[in-house]
Amino acid sequence: MDTIDIDAIEAALQLIADGRYDSVPAGADRLGRAVRALADTLQRQALDSMNRTVAYSIALNEEVLSVIALGREISDIAERGQAIADSTGAMTGSVDEVATASETTFEEARSTAQAALRSIEASARAETSIEAIAHAVDDAQTRVGTLAAISDEIATMARSVEAISRQTNLLALNAAIEATRAGAAGKGFAVVADEVKKLANKTREVAETIRGRTDSLRAGMDAIVGGMEASAAAVQEGRAVVAEAGRDMRTVSEHADHTTALMQDVTGHVESQKQSAGAIAGDSATIAAMTERSHQGIMALTEVVDHSHKLVVQGLATISAKDVPNKDIRLAMSDHMLWRKRLAQAFIGKNELREDEIRDPKATRFGRWYHGHHPERVRAHPAFARLEEPNRALHQAGGAIVDALNEGRLADALAQMENIGACSARILEGLRELAEAMDQG
Repeated sequence: MDTIDIDAIEAALQLIADGRYDSVPAGADRLGRAVRALADTLQRQALDSMNRTVAYSIALNEEVLSVIALGREISDIAERGQAIADSTGAMTGSVDEVATASETTFEEARSTAQAALRSIEASARAETSIEAIAHAVDDAQTRVGTLAAISDEIATMARSVEAISRQTNLLALNAAIEATRAGAAGKGFAVVADEVKKLANKTREVAETIRGRTDSLRAGMDAIVGGMEASAAAVQEGRAVVAEAGRDMRTVSEHADHTTALMQDVTGHVESQKQSAGAIAGDSATIAAMTERSHQGIMALTEVVDHSHKLVVQGLATISAKDVPNKDIRLAMSDHMLWRKRLAQAFIGKNELREDEIRDPKATRFGRWYHGHHPERVRAHPAFARLEEPNRALHQAGGAIVDALNEGRLADALAQMENIGACSARILEGLRELAEAMDQG
């Protein structure tokens, strides 16, 4: 029967309790070997637990990153929604101004149409008056023509009287000559001849007076006829001008009526747009408020998931205190994902990272691990060598994110976040391959 070394067993169990599985001796007896086997079993369980915890940590980090990205997009949507609501509100104000201007223009167009109608009526009255004047001028011309004809007849008669006066005067002269020849017997005839001569002279004077007045009357009537003709020409020109003005005013009236109809239609459309813009503004404000509430919910969910991740990290720290094979490689996975989470939190303003932690591949915990001391079999493995390039690209993308955010280029920053995800996937794949290779010895 084997002798049991109680002190050795107690020391071995204490090592197991402390998680120092590699320090537990092989044991010289059955109980010692059982204790060693227990240490191996617990170490495998610790390794399995660490693998599951790291995997859960990575998955939880991925969820955190997804939630953060969703929160950032929702925040951006909320900002855009609010901007749309503000723009729609401004548009509503502009539509109100357009509506007011349209109503004013409609009233002015209607007033113009009414004024044009009154002008058409006034033109019609003026045209009627000018027609009456034209008729009066025509009638006056006719009457003056009649007077001119009568005056011509009187002048002709005056010339006939003058001719008769000359003949009578000549006859009186002959009678006087004959009375002189007759002597005393012709004295009575001489008196008659003298009276005839006086009558002839008087008749001649009257005829000359009539002719002079007839000539004056003729000259006056000629002047009147000239004035009448000028008046008739002016009346005709005025008639043409008034007629043209009437046509122009009718055209203006038609255009004003058309403009009034169009402005009435525009006013109706603007009123519809005003109502639509008001509805859009209300809906946009509602959407913005709902999006903001969603963003707040996402941020609350981020806090919950982040708290869960902290608990996982604490559990991982507890496990890592034990002797677990190649635990530094597995912790490197967790450290890398922790850096990604902190970068995502910095992306939404919930955390801060130093400039060197973002841009320098050696400034992070993962970077310090990678560039630190490692056994030759780790450093010589191809999976280890493949970690350097994606880690460098990862930090270049991080610097690009900082630059894009500082310059307000959100779309570029989001694109670089996707690039970081691709680099991170390559790093995790390399670490898993390296851990499996080291576990297999």
